[in-house]
Amino acid sequence: MKRQDMTAITPGTLSAEFRILSSSPAWPEVERVMLDLETGDELDPHTREQHLQILRSYSQLLRDQQHVIAQGFLCGVVVGRANGRENFADALYHGLTALRDSCGFDSSSARDVLNQVKLETRERFPALLDDIDEAPASFTETDAWREWAQSVNSAIDTDALQEPVADGSLRESAWSGWDQRLRFHLGLQEAAPRPGLVDAVCLDGNVSPANLMSHPLSEMTLRQWSLCLLAGLGRREPADASYAPVWLTAAAALELGLPGLAESALKKPVDDDAEAKAGSTDFWRKAIQSWAATSRPAILVITNEHSVCDPWRAGSLATGISLRPDELDSISGLGLSWPDPIVFVVIEHPLHDGRNIRSIEKILRDASIRVRKEQIFDLLQQPPQAKRARPFVVAPSGGIDGLYGALKEQQRELQRRQQQLR
Repeated sequence: MKRQDMTAITPGTLSAEFRILSSSPAWPEVERVMLDLETGDELDPHTREQHLQILRSYSQLLRDQQHVIAQGFLCGVVVGRANGRENFADALYHGLTALRDSCGFDSSSARDVLNQVKLETRERFPALLDDIDEAPASFTETDAWREWAQSVNSAIDTDALQEPVADGSLRESAWSGWDQRLRFHLGLQEAAPRPGLVDAVCLDGNVSPANLMSHPLSEMTLRQWSLCLLAGLGRREPADASYAPVWLTAAAALELGLPGLAESALKKPVDDDAEAKAGSTDFWRKAIQSWAATSRPAILVITNEHSVCDPWRAGSLATGISLRPDELDSISGLGLSWPDPIVFVVIEHPLHDGRNIRSIEKILRDASIRVRKEQIFDLLQQPPQAKRARPFVVAPSGGIDGLYGALKEQQRELQRRQQQLR
């Protein structure tokens, strides 16, 4: 990532980029007004008064929000320094970015979220913030704020922050929080904590669980859930950036409506200490066993890199999973219980990894996926100019449900053509 300096932190970025400040009045408008007042000697009284009112409103906004700005600076530096960023502006910029993306706040909720992150910081690192003075009373005191920001940077002990990152205990805490959020999302418990400090640090460091899941879970895509299912099957070492406990496969399989894909993985005994600390495998094993069987048709979508399908959401009419060919190949020997039969297999055309349809069919056989050839479709971005030998469906809108509707319509069309040929 590009190293940042303090020019990257402005009232404009605090509003538009980091969502700490309200966007009304907007900073670009304030800048325009200030320029007009500096250069516009012939402004009529009404326009001048309007400009002055905008400046008064923005000054009041800064006064009202100076506490939130200070909390943002403090929490942002803590997150950035936890991942070894010594430069203040660099730590602040990337820390604020991680807090925004992991906690999902906006200007209306920033105060509560940042207060929570500060409290969490004090709980985990009791002495870390002791030597930090209160922020200047007004954000307009530029020199005083700059001095305060530098004092924050000097007072924070990077070694103390990095210790739980290095020994893995911070990631264990993050996994525990996501375990609770997944249970809540799936209706298996009544409440769950929202993401906080540990999640922001993980996201800034590009390690799991933050590089696998995002808040809120209800907005995660079919592709994200598919990757979560794969991650739990990967059985990586806990120090690996993409490590995931096996129970994540269960949670993702339940969300995708494919609980059978997690059953075989959860039958194996778990000896890993990190697994036990990261979440309750027994809980998820029981959840899979008690989950009501779904009657939704299942679709396997085999996609390219940067696929048109990646933004799709999971469906209610049909269930599905989105995998690259190499990902499907990598789990073909695990004995997963796929729905029998898979209703449709959809292959994004053209696959850019050199595979042809025969190699895809072999992968399907190796993975014990039964599907009739007439139920294998090419997924196209637009209708072909000439007749195709293979069935196709044009990429629809509406996620997996839209795809299912398009496939059923195409299947009916193929059946009508076959009847006409007879």
